[in-house]
Amino acid sequence: MDRETGMLFLIFICGIVLVIVLFKSKVEFLINMVLRMMMGTIGVCFVNSILVSQGIELGIGINVVTLLTLGTLGLPGFLLLYGMVFYKFL
Repeated sequence: MDRETGMLFLIFICGIVLVIVLFKSKVEFLINMVLRMMMGTIGVCFVNSILVSQGIELGIGINVVTLLTLGTLGLPGFLLLYGMVFYKFL
């Protein structure tokens, strides 16, 4: 077995292990993602309302991309979204 075939075999085995782990904890992962989406949406609405009351127009819209970012990344995704809007504002 040459080196490239061995590497492909190892990648294939790692992929199988990852699939098994994901199916095992799929429900827990989905629940966590939905909770992060909900909390992130509440946080975005709250921060948007504070910014509007201060006269700052840096609001983030709620759409599919925003929800997926909040759901997968959580708090870092929240900060990333506001960081991108702030950078665009500059």
